[in-house]
Amino acid sequence: MQTTLESNDVGGRPAINAIAARPARRWRWFTAGAVIAVVATVVVTTALDTMIEPNSAAGAASDPGKTRTVRRVTTGLVVRGPVQDTLAVTGTFTARDEIALAAAVEGERIAEVLVEEGDAVVAGQVLVRLERDMLAAKLRDAQSRVERARAAIAQQEAVYAETESSFRRVEGLRQVGAASAQQHDERRAAFLSAGHALTVMRADLAQAEAQRVEAALRLDRTEIRAPADGIVSERLARGGALAGTEPLLRLIRNGEIELEADIPEADLPRIAVGQAVTVSVTGLSRTLACRVRLVGPKVGRDNRLGTARVACPPDTPLHHGVFGRGTIVIGTHDALTIGDAALLHGTAGEASVFVVGADNRIVRRVVEAGVRRAGRVEIRAGLDEGDRVVLGAAAFLREGDLVMPSDDDGPTRGAAP
Repeated sequence: MQTTLESNDVGGRPAINAIAARPARRWRWFTAGAVIAVVATVVVTTALDTMIEPNSAAGAASDPGKTRTVRRVTTGLVVRGPVQDTLAVTGTFTARDEIALAAAVEGERIAEVLVEEGDAVVAGQVLVRLERDMLAAKLRDAQSRVERARAAIAQQEAVYAETESSFRRVEGLRQVGAASAQQHDERRAAFLSAGHALTVMRADLAQAEAQRVEAALRLDRTEIRAPADGIVSERLARGGALAGTEPLLRLIRNGEIELEADIPEADLPRIAVGQAVTVSVTGLSRTLACRVRLVGPKVGRDNRLGTARVACPPDTPLHHGVFGRGTIVIGTHDALTIGDAALLHGTAGEASVFVVGADNRIVRRVVEAGVRRAGRVEIRAGLDEGDRVVLGAAAFLREGDLVMPSDDDGPTRGAAP
């Protein structure tokens, strides 16, 4: 009996497992059914929406005022006012007058350089010194020649005075017959010879003095001085090098830096001396109020660009070679203007605006835009003074929409460009 029970226990496990698996199968079937029901609901809803959508679209097209919300928009008036005619230019800042300093004495070595690039110097300040030992010796030699020439002249003047006195005595005796003609001629020749010798010695003295002045000047030129106040822009001199004809230093006279602006040849006749220019400088947070100082007479053969020199305030920290942008004010004229937020640009490149009509519906108008400045844009054609345009709502409107314009015209009542 025990053996039978054990046999049934071992052999009965598959039956027990089958009974336990029946609830799991029921849950799987239930889950699958729920998923199928959800999918069917989504499909039916989508089909119903697809059937209803054409009818809704047709209704919206037939009466947009019933299906679209009336939008409140900010508007501005088209106003007339002065507009500045400007020209945008670019260029590089350069020295107004740059002085190249070279050694006036060639073949001498550079003893010391006393300045660096960027140093401010004053007129007469020593910038570079050359070796001066050899030139000092030449000056002493020239001075000794002058002294010898003066001593020789003093000696010759004594000889001249003696020969003159002797000649005068013989000449007096010759008149009374106490001296022969030969004695008279000999004393006269000695007197004249002494006079000629004195003239030559005086010429030698003048030459020696000139040589002394030249030697002193060459010695003085071993110190290269600043010819004017300014700023050292370039330092080429090196201690120990031989001074030649090449510049040792470059100096910006009075530190004056100005913008050398490139002007297209078509715009060059419109530029005149004295025109106001607003300049922005790379690295400088504020703009500069400058003026055209000079209009160049030439146009580049390769780039067809002219130049204009724009002078800026002298106390501005400008640097040679910095890039700058400028806006030249050529003149002013009256024109219609709107806020630049109202201007739209189509795919074909045409400019347009949304105008609020008398019935508060949107009308799109193509316009011709002109000068843009300080948040305003000039309208040359397409609008009339007093028209009300929409500001900054292009993404939410289309022609024919009903809008509620705001009464705030502040953005349009500012100064014209």
